[in-house]
Amino acid sequence: MLDPPTVDITGRIMEMLATYGYDKNHKAVKKAIEFLRRQEPDGSWFGRWWCELHLRHHAGPSWSGSDRRGSSRALYTAGRGVLRMVQNSDGGWGESCHSYDDPNAKGLGESTASQTAWAVMGLMAANDTRSDSTARGIAYLLRTQKKDGSWDEPYCTGTGSHACFI
Repeated sequence: MLDPPTVDITGRIMEMLATYGYDKNHKAVKKAIEFLRRQEPDGSWFGRWWCELHLRHHAGPSWSGSDRRGSSRALYTAGRGVLRMVQNSDGGWGESCHSYDDPNAKGLGESTASQTAWAVMGLMAANDTRSDSTARGIAYLLRTQKKDGSWDEPYCTGTGSHACFI
C-alpha cells in the first residue's frame, strides 16, 4: 500500500475482519474503531472519507457504538451533510489526489463514476435513500454509463499512481 492511513483502507480491512467473524472486542478492531472515530470537525474524514459511512452500515450495529459526539446517528448526520455539501452541479462527486496534501481540496474535483458510487453508497448506508442528492448521484451514474455497462474514469483519484502528481 502506498496510501497514508485513511478511513478508506482501514474500512476495507474492517470489512474483511467482519466477514471473518472478528467482533468489536478484538484488539485490532478496537484500534481501528478508535481511528475511524477521529472525524474532522466538518464531519468528514481524511482520505476517501465517504467510504466510512458505508463501512459503519456494513459492519453493523455491533461495531457502531457511539462516537465522540455521543452517537452513531451524529456521525451519520455529519457525514451526510458533508456529502451533500460537496456534490458537484452535474450530480456526481469527485476529489483529486491533491486533497491528501491540501485540506482545502477535500471534496473538490471533476465527478468520477467511482467517487460518485462511493458517495451514493455512503448516503444510502446513512439511510439517505430518498434525498435529492442521492437521486442526482444515481442519475449521474446512469447518464455516464457506457453501453457495455462500464464507465470512463479519466481522472486519477488514488495516491498509488505517479500520474496523479504529474
